[in-house]
Amino acid sequence: MRTLLIAIPFVLAAAPAMGQFTAPSSSSVKERVSGDFITGPSVPAPQAGDQLAAFAGTRIVGLYNFTSSNVASSTTSAGTGTGGATGQTGQLLLRADPGREGTTGTTGTTGSTGGTGGTGATGGTGATGGTGGTGGTGATGPTGQTGPTGQTGPTGQTGPTSPTGPTGQTGPTGQTGQTGPTGPRDPAGTVRTPFSIVIFGDDTNTTSTVEGAAKGAQIRFQFYKSSSNQTRTDVRVENTAGEAFNYTYNGTFVPPFPIEIPGFDLTPTRNLNVRLGAVGASGPTGGTGGTGDLSKYDLNGDGAIDMNDAAFLLRIIAGYGRPETAQGLQKFDLNGDGRVDTADVVEIISRRQR
Repeated sequence: MRTLLIAIPFVLAAAPAMGQFTAPSSSSVKERVSGDFITGPSVPAPQAGDQLAAFAGTRIVGLYNFTSSNVASSTTSAGTGTGGATGQTGQLLLRADPGREGTTGTTGTTGSTGGTGGTGATGGTGATGGTGGTGGTGATGPTGQTGPTGQTGPTGQTGPTSPTGPTGQTGPTGQTGQTGPTGPRDPAGTVRTPFSIVIFGDDTNTTSTVEGAAKGAQIRFQFYKSSSNQTRTDVRVENTAGEAFNYTYNGTFVPPFPIEIPGFDLTPTRNLNVRLGAVGASGPTGGTGGTGDLSKYDLNGDGAIDMNDAAFLLRIIAGYGRPETAQGLQKFDLNGDGRVDTADVVEIISRRQR
């Protein structure tokens, strides 16, 4: 049975301050985060030489370097958000009902035709002359008078036109649709700088080394300001609606492509924003380029501070997997007293999150 080593009286030398984040180990397991790096009116916008780093526990797993070209694409808000879409106007509920057409009046009857006048009487036959000399021709009798033409009957009256039916009432106009919600609004002076960072994960096919973040590990970001040599941990991940987002790693294996084709990338991408100067986050630390106040207690890099980290440190104290150099032991001196012992285990237990 191995005896637990209670204390290691090992004095650690002070570590030199880091000027910037170092590049992470590359891996075939990865995912990309693309979005806007957001700074508020009172927070300086990123400049060329600044860096954004992703951490899984104390391990750096992604790095983005701001350059003059990508900083030039920043946009500054005037303080007006993007309004929601206006609702559609409702349709008419009723249609106009035209009145019925009146019927045509009846045609009057035609008057009767007057009767034809009677034929005048034929004159009498002249008397026959005596025999001997030819008698004179008898005079022609007068022509009888033509009877009068009958009067035309009166024209019948036109029947009355039926009245037009009443016009139907117009239906009420439909209600106007509701105005859509207003999009997230940035205060005046907010600067958005596009960024895209590849975050590497641990390849489970290689058991000898840990290349990056484990599946499901919580990813935190830190920002290095080169002009003031400051590392800031008050960085928050947000979704596109501006809400705080708990970002856990979900990288996948991306096989190498034999031919490099510009613009062709199989790396899965998540659209998230990163905001510097988030309320409630820890403030900047002077030029260490290291980890935040709590991330150093996450020794196994699973994104949580719990009893697994305490057990991890106890194994180190007992001699299992203990680094052989002072620099290797330095990160386990959590209370800064120059020793790695059970007092550092207490530091983890007092800050555990579950």
